[in-house]
Amino acid sequence: MKRLFVAIEVPKKLREKIFADLSEPLLNVNKTIANNLHITLCFIGDVSEQGEVEIVKRLEKIEFSEFNVLIGRVGQFDERVLWVSAEALELHNLADQISKTLHVDNEFNGHITIARTTQGADFDKEFAKIRNKRINQTIKVKSFVLLESKASPTGSVYSKVSEFKVIKKTKENKTKQSETKDSKTKK
Repeated sequence: MKRLFVAIEVPKKLREKIFADLSEPLLNVNKTIANNLHITLCFIGDVSEQGEVEIVKRLEKIEFSEFNVLIGRVGQFDERVLWVSAEALELHNLADQISKTLHVDNEFNGHITIARTTQGADFDKEFAKIRNKRINQTIKVKSFVLLESKASPTGSVYSKVSEFKVIKKTKENKTKQSETKDSKTKK
């Protein structure tokens, strides 16, 4: 069994900026490793090898155009998780499309997890160190990935199973497809 999820990879320069600006000041937390920073679109869970093949087939059919995502404000979940926001309507639409395609009940909240508090940590004190910081950087999304998560003593290790690139839906492509069908029908 593999533990799988669908995500958008964060570019290296932005990972480094997030880590330097937001993670470094934090002390009593489990920081997300810079290489693991990502935007989760859909958590799938434990999947068999056959299930993985089916998931890849379904994800290959998803159509989307490239779009921009604003990486912005700092936030928190349940006095345990610190994150930075990832905002774009297209991001929500893509996450919805993936969840529906995979038949997964997924409540999407665009974010990049930067740290989780440790037991006994003073959450308010840690969050106060970064509360007013903003990244205010835009990334261009041209693909999403299927990742496998493996537990290790130092935290989760993610490996790419498959990547799914932009499939543009344009009027021009649809017109060309219609013209091709019409010319084949006339022959």
